Amino acid sequence: MEGNIFIESFEEIWDRLNAFRKNEYVPEECKDCAEVSSCCGGCRYEGLQEGQELDKKDSRMIKKLTKKTPLKKLPSIDKNTLYKINLYGTRKESEDSYILYNGGTLLVNEQMKNFVENIKPRGFKLNDFPESLRDKAETFGRILKAGGFLIE
Repeated sequence: MEGNIFIESFEEIWDRLNAFRKNEYVPEECKDCAEVSSCCGGCRYEGLQEGQELDKKDSRMIKKLTKKTPLKKLPSIDKNTLYKINLYGTRKESEDSYILYNGGTLLVNEQMKNFVENIKPRGFKLNDFPESLRDKAETFGRILKAGGFLIE
């Protein structure tokens, strides 16, 4: 599973890691846990380092969770404030997902990636969106602000 960029191309290494991106190494104990969609179960690195299987249960796991941990409250955004977009770049992560990065990361679909790239030059102001889209724009704006992608 290792890769050496001096011996192989980045593309070859990246393609070999496809199983990681598709979460094919989820331990059996994690498959029906309420948080598996967030943590992706197990610790592949721990298994790799110990010469064990990549679907090894994380050594810190005590038990599977029966209900999801509530998400922290998203920050509010002011409808009249013009926020700057704090985006260093994007990276295609899989066929239908992208990473936005600015020191932190946010996983989005292609439509959201394009949206952020398109509004970057002019910024984000909630009142600039049509009334019919304002609820969706506010939700996404709050997610962007929580990740440090919107700054005043």
